[in-house]
Amino acid sequence: MRFKQMATVLALAGVGFVGSVHADETFDIHVGMAQIIPKGSAGFNQAQSLDVGNSLQYNSSKSLSVDLSFQSADSRFGINYLPMKFSSSKIFPTAVALAGTTFNAGTPVNSELNVDVWDINYTSYVLNVDDLPSRLRIGVEGAVKWVPGTFVLNNGVAANQTTAATMIPTLGLRAATGLSDFVGLSGHVSYGGERYFESDFRADYSPLPMVGVYGGYRSMHLFIDRPVLYVKATFSGFYMGAFARF
Repeated sequence: MRFKQMATVLALAGVGFVGSVHADETFDIHVGMAQIIPKGSAGFNQAQSLDVGNSLQYNSSKSLSVDLSFQSADSRFGINYLPMKFSSSKIFPTAVALAGTTFNAGTPVNSELNVDVWDINYTSYVLNVDDLPSRLRIGVEGAVKWVPGTFVLNNGVAANQTTAATMIPTLGLRAATGLSDFVGLSGHVSYGGERYFESDFRADYSPLPMVGVYGGYRSMHLFIDRPVLYVKATFSGFYMGAFARF
């Protein structure tokens, strides 16, 4: 399902943007892999949450991520999609009662946490200088994050699963500079109160005008407090991939 969603995003963006790109406009597609490590807690609610490291022993999530952007003059519109999936098989040393089910000590419990982050953002550049040795852009970014999540505990006899979603508006800053014809640096920070904070830094290398490779580091603090789903964690890690520019 996630790959179908990403394919749909790519197709719609390609149809909507590529046909209308002019000389002073660019459309970028970044597709890569992200290795994300979680730290924090997750569960059915705050009282019935478990530490994702010590209790659930989640390892990193290796995810395919997609970033699309269309830039024209002093404006930038972007869509970013990052699906994260964490799972483990854990034997609780003592009995644990969660969501009406008792998971007995010594019984293997399979756990899964899925968090998808959809980011739709718009940046207005307040500084856009192209007559320096390196082009510099700094802008104010407004965004909406749509975050559906699922948490599952399964002991082979009973399975408890809960799903919820939340929408988080954020405000932040975005900056980009070109160090040369081949190397570009960019980064942004997004703030949504206690529910969301993100910082992202990326380097692009394009030996050819329209294609290249990239790598970066992303750290995201997410707080979901819904009646049936609780996530309070930081997701961070490196990513890399390839991009095309039109």
